[in-house]
Amino acid sequence: MKIRPALLSALLAFPMSCIAEEPNPFVKKTEAKALEEPAGPGFVGVVEHILVPPDLIDDWLRNNAAPTDATALRAQVQKWVNEGKATLDATVLASGVSGRACSSETILEVTYQTDSTSNGPGVWPMPTAFETRNTGYTQMFRVNPDVSPVRFSVEDELVEMTGSNSFHPMVEKTRLESDVFLPVIRSYRSRSSSGDGSSNDVDPFAEPNASTGHAVMDDSVPEFESGKVVWLARFDPLPDERKRAAMSRLIFARGEAVEKPEKTKPLPEEFMTSVFTVKIAHKDFSDWVQCQKPSATLHAGWQFVETLRQNGKAEVIDSGNIRCRSAKRNTLENISEYIYPTAFEPMNRKTVLDKWEERKNRMVDGKNVDGVGSYTSLKTESVPGLAGASIPIDFEIRNTGRTYEVVVVPDKSGALVQLILERVSLVGHSVHRRVEDEGKWVPDVTMPLFSTTRINTTTRMTAGEWQLAGAGVNYNEDGTVDRDHCVLTFVKVE
Repeated sequence: MKIRPALLSALLAFPMSCIAEEPNPFVKKTEAKALEEPAGPGFVGVVEHILVPPDLIDDWLRNNAAPTDATALRAQVQKWVNEGKATLDATVLASGVSGRACSSETILEVTYQTDSTSNGPGVWPMPTAFETRNTGYTQMFRVNPDVSPVRFSVEDELVEMTGSNSFHPMVEKTRLESDVFLPVIRSYRSRSSSGDGSSNDVDPFAEPNASTGHAVMDDSVPEFESGKVVWLARFDPLPDERKRAAMSRLIFARGEAVEKPEKTKPLPEEFMTSVFTVKIAHKDFSDWVQCQKPSATLHAGWQFVETLRQNGKAEVIDSGNIRCRSAKRNTLENISEYIYPTAFEPMNRKTVLDKWEERKNRMVDGKNVDGVGSYTSLKTESVPGLAGASIPIDFEIRNTGRTYEVVVVPDKSGALVQLILERVSLVGHSVHRRVEDEGKWVPDVTMPLFSTTRINTTTRMTAGEWQLAGAGVNYNEDGTVDRDHCVLTFVKVE
């Protein structure tokens, strides 16, 4: 079976393993509709993943009750971060409005082999089939405006590859730690369901919900009050992970309603939408977020990043502009095609041992025909070194780059902007086979590591002002999470 690249757009429904699916042919497609008014109140949500030694959080809980208001615990954890005892893993921020989809995804596609064949003695086996697994972070934010004060809920999921197991003695002896064979997948999920307890709460044949864009799901996620710091979950290391001194994962959340502006500048029929994406130090962003109300980050974030950029502490990743028309779906694509091999054959040496001919009787057009058959006996020998490197025999094309979809609907409380901001990047390559060259085992069969960052939200915007649309995770070239940096995306309409 050949590897097929995952879809550029990921499903917004859980579980993470179902993110990349082919379109359901049984679902009747409906025409895209303009956003219906009135939309609910605006909000900003923040989710933080922090890694803490298990003994450290256990000691704290011995002296403190599990908090309903986790402000003090979050402050203590930040102190551990500053002391080098804890590690910031991910800080995700999203802005939206009640009743509309609001999700943030950062997906890394991990490729691993599912079949292989012997390539002879002294060399690695040849991978002959591959699969792709989506790993990464997904957060979905919701608001319940029917109670006072406004209450929030967050569904949070993380899937990561913590390593891989080799399947051959020579491979195990000569591999590098980052080589991918049989992946060890670790999943973390924080949510609840009001269903019957089964895992089949989502109807795969259901028409997607008009406001969220994903299949209807019967769920009831615990809510928390606006402005409160909430300790969502703690995931401790599993028994085999404890032996490797793995950390506990603490997940915190905050949310705050955003008041509708009293006076707004109306947008003309045609206007410009600008998008700006930047990478900054994770610690700088985390420290800044702790000092801000979530609602204040929307507009204060631009000046914060501009100050870092002017001091050489921010890296611009991407920017783009698109001329838009009100109530229309406006799309900006900036795409680069990446071609890569997906199937390989070994470069073995074949030696003819013997050739001979024999008389042979065969049926031709229903008649027996006598003839002479030619036969050959071959010996296949593995070829060491670069001479035995694999030969690519099949290829795929993947679109990398940026895709922005913008729908703006005039609103008496400010421009209501539906955003789908997607960035697909080639972050590196995974190694699945090596050959020996002058005493070093160099990569032979590799697969690309693609990451997809996707923000799907609807938010109110003030014309002419940069607004922080979202913040999320960055990946290193080897496919590991770049815990030292985070990525922020800003949007402006004018």
